[in-house]
Amino acid sequence: MRSDGDFEARVLPVSIQALKGAHAGSTAWIVGKGPSLLMLTKEQLGPGPVIAINEATIAVEALGLDNVVYSLQKDAERYQDEPELLVITAGTEPIAPLKGATLLVHHHESPNRMAAYQPRYVFDNVADFGLEWWDFSSLSAVAIARLMGCPKVVFVSLDASALGDTRTCEPRPDGSFHVYNLDNVEYPSHRPRLDEYLSRISMEAEWLTPEAEYARHNHLTAELTARAERLYGELEESRAAARKGVAAYAALRAELDAALRDLEGMTATLAKTEDRVTALLTSTSWRWTAPFRAAHELLARVTRPHRP
Repeated sequence: MRSDGDFEARVLPVSIQALKGAHAGSTAWIVGKGPSLLMLTKEQLGPGPVIAINEATIAVEALGLDNVVYSLQKDAERYQDEPELLVITAGTEPIAPLKGATLLVHHHESPNRMAAYQPRYVFDNVADFGLEWWDFSSLSAVAIARLMGCPKVVFVSLDASALGDTRTCEPRPDGSFHVYNLDNVEYPSHRPRLDEYLSRISMEAEWLTPEAEYARHNHLTAELTARAERLYGELEESRAAARKGVAAYAALRAELDAALRDLEGMTATLAKTEDRVTALLTSTSWRWTAPFRAAHELLARVTRPHRP
């Protein structure tokens, strides 16, 4: 009987079939390493699983997505030259280190990659999908998305297939990337193969080039900023006009208040005058005042009968 010290812990491989229907009805985002990867932002990816190919995982995980992220590390680090191509043993080191993404490795090329890492699933291009073992990663990603129940895929930063740009992003030790021309003659042939496969399995697909989307985003942002500034300027003009209107109203109101005070004063004076006249006319002694007395005497002489 073997002792515990002699026992070597092993993690049994889990087939990709365990993910069948895991994302039914969701859009799958397949992210490649074209130069537009450097322009990829969190906002450009919608809901649904993200399948990052090889080192694209580094850029994807740096975005802090809420999506479930899968790292498809299909490619072998070295290939054997023998004609027996069924099983090729790959190196154990990862192409891209992971921070938490689910690892997807290929039974024919990378079965030993990060063998103790979890979560980790193994797929077989031939047995699982009816593809050739050497079919390229983005084609395998489509097959995996279909297995997961995704009715649609969006290819992100697959610039060689989308634009014919064969440059690629190479990660540096510090996590940054530099772009160089891979000059891979196989890349141009990927698009027709993808289109044919998508048509055969009746899967909807879109192509997203973040660089163009980023430029469009900047253009829209500039337009919205200019519009906002224009509206702000108009608002300030309206506010200034309103302030002038308020000031003019206040001045007119002050003039009106002064005129009302003057009118009240004149009304009070007139009332006093009327009171005096009324008092005079109703007084019994008015006829004895000097002016009225003189007038009375004159009137009496005029009306007195003439005597010879």
